Amino acid sequence: MQRHGCKLFFVVALAGLICHGPCSWAFRHDEVLVTRSKASDFLTQQTVSDILEDSTGFIWIITAEGANRYDGHEVVAFTHDRKNPESLSHQHTSGIAQTATGDIWISTLGGGLNRLNSTTLGFDRLRKASATYSGQLISDNISAIEAGGSGGLWIGYADASSFSKLNDESLTVRHYDLPAVASGKPIIDFVEGRDGSVYIAIDGAGVYTLAPNS
Repeated sequence: MQRHGCKLFFVVALAGLICHGPCSWAFRHDEVLVTRSKASDFLTQQTVSDILEDSTGFIWIITAEGANRYDGHEVVAFTHDRKNPESLSHQHTSGIAQTATGDIWISTLGGGLNRLNSTTLGFDRLRKASATYSGQLISDNISAIEAGGSGGLWIGYADASSFSKLNDESLTVRHYDLPAVASGKPIIDFVEGRDGSVYIAIDGAGVYTLAPNS
């Protein structure tokens, strides 16, 4: 205990030698300038739920009413258009992720998933049921998505008893059941640990873990 006390005394004494007056350098906030991005003036809506820098350097900003792509100068908005089948499947966007294949996915609350076609800037829609989709989402109300460290896309629902992982090459989906106590509660986020474990954050139910290689 005495050795720790000497170290503390030395640190305090050294600080006193360096700083003869009030040590404002340790506590001042005004030297770091935080300003509102000019992109905010052109967003589809001001409630931002997610943000991503893609592999080409674009900043994607997800709001409660569409997606926005920002290049540092201009904002390009992507919204739902009932007359355009290549627009976002639903106006209420909830998240964005870019998988290892380079695909950009945007989730919605009510319209399932959307995969960006980088050539046309339209979207391929993946819904709960689709004649062109070999897998099947449990719900179109998706509250969270996250790119998997080993590929694919984790999918969390706002109202389901399970979560899913999409193989974005074969477009097949595997589902994982949640314990009853967490069933039906919105999934907020996913994180993959270094050992391959997947941690699932659930609103009102804590954190759950999927074992590696499950």
